[in-house]
Amino acid sequence: MKKKIIAAILTVLMLTAALAACSGNGTSTGSTDAQTSTLNQSTSTTAAAANQSADNTSSDSSGDLSYTGGYSGGVIDTADLFTSRDLKQEADTSGAQTLTVTDGQDITVTEEGVYVVSGTASDMSIIVEAADDAKVQLVLNGVSITNSSAPAIYVKNADKVFVTTASGTDNTLTVSGTFTADGDTNTDAVIYSKDDLVLNGTGTLNITSTDNGISGKDDIKITGGTININCTSDGIEANESIAMSDGSITVSTVKDGFHCENDEDDTTGFIYIGGGSVNIDAGSDGIQATTVLQIDNGAVTANASPRVLKRLMYKSTAAPSTSTPPTTASTHPINLPPTEQQPNSTAAKSISTWVRVTPTLSTRTAISLSTAAPSTSTRSRPSTMTNSASTTAAPSMSTAS
Repeated sequence: MKKKIIAAILTVLMLTAALAACSGNGTSTGSTDAQTSTLNQSTSTTAAAANQSADNTSSDSSGDLSYTGGYSGGVIDTADLFTSRDLKQEADTSGAQTLTVTDGQDITVTEEGVYVVSGTASDMSIIVEAADDAKVQLVLNGVSITNSSAPAIYVKNADKVFVTTASGTDNTLTVSGTFTADGDTNTDAVIYSKDDLVLNGTGTLNITSTDNGISGKDDIKITGGTININCTSDGIEANESIAMSDGSITVSTVKDGFHCENDEDDTTGFIYIGGGSVNIDAGSDGIQATTVLQIDNGAVTANASPRVLKRLMYKSTAAPSTSTPPTTASTHPINLPPTEQQPNSTAAKSISTWVRVTPTLSTRTAISLSTAAPSTSTRSRPSTMTNSASTTAAPSMSTAS
């Protein structure tokens, strides 16, 4: 009897232990599943954050591109001025959507992504109206748009928009009449952007405008491509900054070639040229910046009147000692050593008070400046210069700073 009781007790204990083990295993599995779910969610979130932030760095793992053309002693910090995606000249079109322009039919892009645009049309606009964090890339693949009163490309909202010219293509954007405002927005350029704009690629973009060529209400970056602008107002204008690392820009205008100014904030509005070539024929100022104009590299040719290069810092409270910028290129000793070219430096008595031109590594910065008589026609190129001066660049540096 005792044995039977003991056996029964042992059986009960064994069953209890088995049930406990099973219950424990079930809890463990559930916990593991929850952890796996959380991990996957975390990984997804991290990946999304990484993709979102990749464009905000000067180099990323996908392309590993970074800008190295800046002068380390410059006024403008160029370390993070251009992101890796800014510098990429070919878009990843593996998942791109194809858009074909059609007469009289606007195309509105509302989602982040890459869009390849082609075709010929009139009286239509490509409108970008996406989320605040959306990055949209428009790849111009042999497109021609002619409008009478509206921008060919109109960025209403996005984080950043890339306008990329496809390799070997010629693209033409034209506005031939008087621009019509969009509510309170004076859309006065062939490419008009309320947010950050990047111009790159390996093709050609031709812009003809009865007002501004390209207008950005935030930052404009140029990292590649060939862009030809013929307009009656500013060739390229921005509120916050214009930064160029490469590419070829030709501007023929009655007003300013490059113009960077915010009417509501005199502390912004710098222009940086660190590579590529700029050729400006302007009836007013060649290059006009509000805070700093820094040229580190590249070839700049400007033929303009009344000022070839102009920095408007005298508008703000941090005004230099001189009351007005120099007015003729012939008196501009831009070959002063970098140490003498700091903004507002008392050692620099002429253009270096307003403009910083610096050498980079072993490359020479080629500057050719001239003053020209104002144009007599609002649609013609500025007439031949009346005075000229060709200036050699600052000596090249043998070692990196």
